[in-house]
Amino acid sequence: MTSFESIYDLFMVTSVSDYRLNGLYKNDKEAFYDFLRGFLTKSVFQFSDDFISSLEFISQEEVENDITVTRYYFVDDLLPLEKSILVDALVINWYQKNTEDILEMSSRIGTKDGKENNNRSNLKEKNIRIRELYSAIYADVRNLQMANLDKLEGWE
Repeated sequence: MTSFESIYDLFMVTSVSDYRLNGLYKNDKEAFYDFLRGFLTKSVFQFSDDFISSLEFISQEEVENDITVTRYYFVDDLLPLEKSILVDALVINWYQKNTEDILEMSSRIGTKDGKENNNRSNLKEKNIRIRELYSAIYADVRNLQMANLDKLEGWE
């Protein structure tokens, strides 16, 4: 089984630097996991038909430091490329949330000053990055499927 936490770790170590997420993790690890689980669950829904491994997941109650917590696991051991795709999808969903943030939206409606131009430029760069990540994901999905044709339905 692959834990959701292993995907979160890859996300934080390889993909994003965000002081808010770092602060959330330091202050309340369970809130951090709950926050990222929403993005990961959305990613699972997006790519569940494209993977070789099942993206079905389960939750388990575990005791950590005398506190009962809920942990989530994929029922299958995900392939390395599948983990990478999920991390990239998580990044996309995180970027999209940030670009649709109400503060970001209100800054685009503001006055014509340098700050607004910087915010627009920043938003444009985020949208470019999202498109690049989607392209990379779909290339990885094709590579995953081509390398595992014998495991795909209809290709036996």
